[in-house]
Amino acid sequence: METLSEAIQRLREDGYGADFVATEEGRLRCPACGTTHDPADMSIDEELRFEGESDPADMSLLVALSCDCGTKGLYSTQFGPEIGPEDAAVVRSLPRS
Repeated sequence: METLSEAIQRLREDGYGADFVATEEGRLRCPACGTTHDPADMSIDEELRFEGESDPADMSLLVALSCDCGTKGLYSTQFGPEIGPEDAAVVRSLPRS
């Protein structure tokens, strides 16, 4: 089973070099073009969830995204009761397949 750090390394090698961040408004900011996007409109190339071995509450989410400007990057956050409000808004808005 792939770990979070192994998944990040694999995706970085596949060209996902940028880091998208959640804004206070619950949007995702592209570090390359500076544009903020509604997460529902983002192109999700891969979504991975991880749970800690010793603590099931230690959960994280890793999403490989593509921006309209051509930037490929990652969005990562805690997942579960410890998630912050900005990240919770982003996670709720991400499109589901």
